[in-house]
Amino acid sequence: MELAFIHIGLAHSLFAGLIVLLKRPSSISDKILSAWLFVMASMFALNVFKQHYSIEIDLWPVSIMISLTWHPLFYLYSKYVIKEYERFSKSDLFLFSPAVIVFFIVLFHYYNSEYKDLESLTDYFYSHLQLRKIIGWSFIFSLWIYAVLSLNIIFRYQKQISSTYSYESDKISLTWLLAVIVITLVIYNFIILISAFHTSSFIAHIELFRSGALLTLVYVISVWGYRQNQLNVDIEPIRLNKSAGTNDSASGKYQTSSLKENQAKDYMDKLIDFMNHSQIWKDNELTVSKLSSQTGIPKHYITQVLNENIQKNFYNFINEYRVECAKNLIKSPEHQAWSFVAIAYESGFNSKSAFYNFFKKHTGMTPTEYKNA
Repeated sequence: MELAFIHIGLAHSLFAGLIVLLKRPSSISDKILSAWLFVMASMFALNVFKQHYSIEIDLWPVSIMISLTWHPLFYLYSKYVIKEYERFSKSDLFLFSPAVIVFFIVLFHYYNSEYKDLESLTDYFYSHLQLRKIIGWSFIFSLWIYAVLSLNIIFRYQKQISSTYSYESDKISLTWLLAVIVITLVIYNFIILISAFHTSSFIAHIELFRSGALLTLVYVISVWGYRQNQLNVDIEPIRLNKSAGTNDSASGKYQTSSLKENQAKDYMDKLIDFMNHSQIWKDNELTVSKLSSQTGIPKHYITQVLNENIQKNFYNFINEYRVECAKNLIKSPEHQAWSFVAIAYESGFNSKSAFYNFFKKHTGMTPTEYKNA
C-alpha cells in the first residue's frame, strides 16, 4: 500500500506542478504553488529511492531539509496569492535560510567524517544528540512560525472579503489553503509526538500514514490551487486612533484618513447615482476594484464612505441592490414564469444559495413567501 502511495504521489505531484507552471495567465503565486508541488514530489522521490535500494533507515537529515523548504513555500503562496505583486521580492529568499543551513551542516559532516554512505552518515547523525536536537527543534520552530504567519495573513484577508467582494465563492475564500496549513500542522505534530514517545503500535505504520496524508495534501493543493483566482487585496491593517474608553467604530477607523467630510459627501452622492443608473450590480463578480475603475473613486475611499456614511460594507451594499431588483422581478407580471434561479442570476447573484440566504436576511422572508405575500 505504501509503495502505491509514494509512486502515485510522485507522479501526481510532478504532473500537477508542471500543469500549474504552464497555467495561463500565470502569476507569481502560481509559480510558488508549482515549486511547492515539486518539493512535495521530492519527498515522494526520497521514499521511492529508499524503496528501490531497500534502505531501512530513516534518512531524516535529507527529509528535514526538504520539509524546511516546504514550510516557507506555503507562507509565500499565502502572501502572493492574496495580493498581486509585480515581481518576486529577493528578500523573501532569506526565508529558505534554515533549509540552506541544514544542507551545509549535512554537507560539512559528510566531507569531514569517515562515513561516506547514507546509512553510516545517518548513524553518525544519530550518535550526535545535540546536533539532532538543534536540527529537530529548527524543524519544529520553522513549521510553527511559517504556519502561524500564513494563518495570520489568511485570517486578516478573510476579514476584508466583505469589503472587497460582492459575491461568495470558494475561489476567493482561501478555506482550502487554511485547511492545508492546519492539516499539515496536525500531521507533523502527530508524527513528532509518536516518534518522541516511541509508541510502537504506531511507529510500524508511521511511513504509511505520512505517505497517505501527503498524497491527500497533494490532491487538495493541486486541484484547489489550480482553480484558485489571483486575488488583489491590500491587507495592511488600518491604523486606529481611539480615544480612551471608546470602542472601535467606523468613525474611529478612519481618523487618519485624508478624506474630508464634503468630499466624502460628494463621493457618496456620485456612488449612489452611479449605482442607480448603471446597474453595475448585475455583474455577479463585482469587486470594489471594478467599481472604483468605473466611478473614478479610489477603492479605499469607497470602503470608507460605505462604512462611515452609509454604515454598510461593500458586500451588503451591492447585494441590497440585487435583492431589490429580484423583488421587482418576482412581483412583475412579465416574469411570473421565471424560476427563482433565473431571477437570481438576472439580479446579479452568482448562486441560488447566495440569493436565498441574502434575500431572507434582507427581507425576513424567503423568495417563495415574498411571492405569495
